[in-house]
Amino acid sequence: MKSTELVAEVGLSHDGSLGIAHSYIDICSKIGIDTIKFQMHIPEAESSNSEKFRIPFSYQDKTRYQYWERTGFSIEQWVSLKKHCENKKINFLVSAFSIKALENLENIGCKRVKLGSAETIDPLILKLASKKNLDIILSTGFAGDDIFQIISKFDTFSNLTILECVSKYPSQIEDFNLDRFKKLKNIKDLKVGLSDHSSAIDLPLFLLSQGVDMIEAHIVFNKEMFGPDSSSSLDPKQWSKIVAFRNQIETLNFQKENLKINENMKKTFSRSLTYKKNLKKGSILSIEDFESTKVDGEGISTKRYEEFINKKLSRNVNSNDLVKKEDFV
Repeated sequence: MKSTELVAEVGLSHDGSLGIAHSYIDICSKIGIDTIKFQMHIPEAESSNSEKFRIPFSYQDKTRYQYWERTGFSIEQWVSLKKHCENKKINFLVSAFSIKALENLENIGCKRVKLGSAETIDPLILKLASKKNLDIILSTGFAGDDIFQIISKFDTFSNLTILECVSKYPSQIEDFNLDRFKKLKNIKDLKVGLSDHSSAIDLPLFLLSQGVDMIEAHIVFNKEMFGPDSSSSLDPKQWSKIVAFRNQIETLNFQKENLKINENMKKTFSRSLTYKKNLKKGSILSIEDFESTKVDGEGISTKRYEEFINKKLSRNVNSNDLVKKEDFV
């Protein structure tokens, strides 16, 4: 079984601080997360001053346009984040929220891109993303069951991953559409996983046990931190538990074929046929006349007991004697 890729979504938890963004790379690498994901918001390409906040959280930004403007990074800063990831041997992934962002990510050498559910249902962004030489990760979220129609437009699934997602912050485990997830998981060659906003680890752990290609969830140093996604994020301790659980599953899946039965112990605990009671010559044996006894591999295995049913004894035998072929006519 292939290992599940664990993706920690920083999003805008750095609040525009390049230093804090770099510190998330350090902690994710330390925990053992496979991939760290950021978001590229280019205000003039993505937004306008009429775009409303999902939730009114900011003390300094009057519009989302201003928020994206304040928290965005230059191309040089994005390159520095990517290089830091390469040095830490952690995958660098970014969500693109505009066509311009797609172009920027391609230009700095990214090989994969994530599209959130709002972009997944945008035919223009999706079409242009699919024409680029990129692996694409899509979240269902706003797409709902339309995701099946959306993926049907792809010629191949070799570069496609679908993450079942609930567009609710935070979401509850009962919001998860397990039926749709199972249908996606049964599509041949399609990689599937979870994009989680629950602020808990129950659903990620459950899906890890089922075998998925990817688990994505937000990360924040502390859930009391400023930001729109803090309450729906996981903290480093929660992420560490997910990593540990994933590694335990890997151990079971990849090493079990290398585990050999202790043959000496198996011999010691093996069972042999013995007589349960004293029996006289001429007795016709039934299953009730046998006992299963541990005698360190001696005698005849109980697996062969049916060979001796209805056989006639050629001599007297005693309780606890090993059954032997020469006991019979």
